[in-house]
Amino acid sequence: MKLYQFLSICDDRDKLIDYLIEHRVLPSSVRCPRCDNAMDLNRNSLFFRCYKVEYIRDCHKKKLKKKCDKKLSIFHNTWFAESRLDLQTVCRFVAYFLHIRPPRYTFLERELEISDRTIVNWSGFCRELCIQWMKSHSEMIGGEGQIVEIDEAKMGKRKYNKGHMQTRANISKDGTQKYHFVGYSAEFFFRRHYNHCEIIDAFFNIMANMYPISE
Repeated sequence: MKLYQFLSICDDRDKLIDYLIEHRVLPSSVRCPRCDNAMDLNRNSLFFRCYKVEYIRDCHKKKLKKKCDKKLSIFHNTWFAESRLDLQTVCRFVAYFLHIRPPRYTFLERELEISDRTIVNWSGFCRELCIQWMKSHSEMIGGEGQIVEIDEAKMGKRKYNKGHMQTRANISKDGTQKYHFVGYSAEFFFRRHYNHCEIIDAFFNIMANMYPISE
């Protein structure tokens, strides 16, 4: 799926929900944790609700009507849980993250109208999936009778393009340099592994594997 095709899906929330359900990122049905009844999804509120009705007898043997009325968010135990952004904005962010190379902060801030801190946080969430993908696809290099050479590299920048190289790596100040190096490396290899027509579908498939839904 190309970028413009996915962005057109994001414009229609119902189509976007169908896409995420198809890729098993969001559940299509949920069992009530209270009474184990099948819950119905309200697409306006994005909540599952249980409408099971039981009749019980009180101490006077009078029949009473008891309704479960349990509610559960469609994002419960998914990658989107605890998100303060709406679903469409998050999915647009993912699409831009996968297709636009850094630096992209100014573009994301203006296009999605989100803060710099939000961009940092969601970029980290996306890179976490890339890191897990890289770990699952990593393999040992070398072997018996093979020599592996490892070289060193120093990441840095010049201040005003003058003078000696600075010791700090030219990456975000949030977190450690080692963490960011792994995250940026995973993002780079993930983007190199998939072409632009399949990278979005692949990302959501990895998301579904990391956060399996229980129906």
